[in-house]
Amino acid sequence: MAEKSGYKKILGACRLAKADDFKWLWVDTNCIDKTSSAELSEAINSMYEWYRRAKVCYAYLSDVPGPKGLPESLDMFKRSRWFTRGWTLQELLAPPKIKFYGASWIFLGTTDKGIMEWSPFNRLLSDITGIPLGYLDGSFLMSSASVAQRMSWAARRETTRVEDRAYSLLGIFGVNMPMLYGEGERAFLRLQEEIIKNSADQSIFAWGFGQPTGALDGLLARSPSEFQSCRDVIAYTPIGVETDHYSMTNMGLHLRMRMRRLPTTERTYLGVLNCTTEKELKSRGFKEIRVIAVPLTLMRRENGTVSSLGPYLTAGSSAAILVSPSAFGTAQEDMPGPVYISRGLKLLSLIPWPGLRVYVPRDHELVSPKVVEIYPPKWYPILNNGAGRFEESTGGEERIYIRFKLGGEDFALRLQYSYQLKRYVNGPGYLDPKDLKYGAACLRGPGSLAERIMEGDVPGSPAPIQRIEQWLPEIELTGATCTLSSKTKMTTVESTGAKTPYILLTVSIRSKR
Repeated sequence: MAEKSGYKKILGACRLAKADDFKWLWVDTNCIDKTSSAELSEAINSMYEWYRRAKVCYAYLSDVPGPKGLPESLDMFKRSRWFTRGWTLQELLAPPKIKFYGASWIFLGTTDKGIMEWSPFNRLLSDITGIPLGYLDGSFLMSSASVAQRMSWAARRETTRVEDRAYSLLGIFGVNMPMLYGEGERAFLRLQEEIIKNSADQSIFAWGFGQPTGALDGLLARSPSEFQSCRDVIAYTPIGVETDHYSMTNMGLHLRMRMRRLPTTERTYLGVLNCTTEKELKSRGFKEIRVIAVPLTLMRRENGTVSSLGPYLTAGSSAAILVSPSAFGTAQEDMPGPVYISRGLKLLSLIPWPGLRVYVPRDHELVSPKVVEIYPPKWYPILNNGAGRFEESTGGEERIYIRFKLGGEDFALRLQYSYQLKRYVNGPGYLDPKDLKYGAACLRGPGSLAERIMEGDVPGSPAPIQRIEQWLPEIELTGATCTLSSKTKMTTVESTGAKTPYILLTVSIRSKR
């Protein structure tokens, strides 16, 4: 046992504690009886508080070698596994004082919240972790960071068990819940539900802001990774807007939300959240502060009636975007009364083969342009050869609006698209596309694509948003011409070997001579 690395770590910590004149030392690896579910649950729910009340915590970074400590081992320190482990986040944030040691217990540096002064070592920790300096030196209260910000700190951290990605965050959000190992990603959903019970911070719904993350049939994220781009997302309530309570019920999330319908189908909406970004707040001056909004889809019950508003947040559809709050007014514009946002969409089919693909020719290949916004959001996976979700029906016709970013240029496409859902006897089916009509438009000036296509004016907007007046098969970009063309092609379905049709829309960009 004396040769094991874990034993050597504990022995080294005991020597430090004795040298610092402490009588007791707590080490998570051997001070918790993991065979007792009750003791394990108590320890995990109490760990943050134990760290917070400790006199000092020792952080042992065994993968940082070097007999002289920093700066000789600076590169290894920055790449240490300690900064990527889920459980060490609370070890960094909670204690009043932390002493960092490398291999062979070489001293690396210390943080002390009792001394609120600028420290190069604290700055180094802030640069490595992305956590603002104030939360490391104690000058900021943990509760002053938005839910989205705190989630972003854990976005790139990993744990051995998937449930621990949620359990390791309990103290950071000041919540408690039982441990249910084996529940998988459900643990993170339960964590968010507990946060909702104790907080009115709507930034928890802003996951995926400005970043493709993956499809999720609900307003709650699947893991902290989906908050990667939320580092500067903050809670913010515009003047004249009331902050209503919301709660999780057996029907889903029950809340009041300002929303407007988008002219794609009768059931596509944007719902505004009471949050924005620090950059937006600092840069707008006396201009109207934009807020974050999420796309929502009105769902139908089994009897065909519309019952509640359910979100459909899809990968790369810019699940959360910045919009002008004046576009929504101060009350619900198009959906009176409280709504329920379901945990997941009902009555859906998984259609894994696209009926529509959009490509740009580049270097003798067809590449997919970056999608910034797409409405309705369910079409994003279809455009990227993924699996789309559709309500049980024979098909339909929709207007699809897509915002692309190609280099430094933004442009949009509008597609009029008829499709039919066809099924195989031994397979999920495919989309049979028909009658594609399309047009393009340049996007210049302020405003998201959603605001540009939103029906009606933007009342009281201090900076009028440029509406899209024409959708053309050819548009002029800066230094280039964009031309659209389409044709129907066939592809082979792997599971059945059958041929299925799809429409290939080519966006050709030619430099001006």
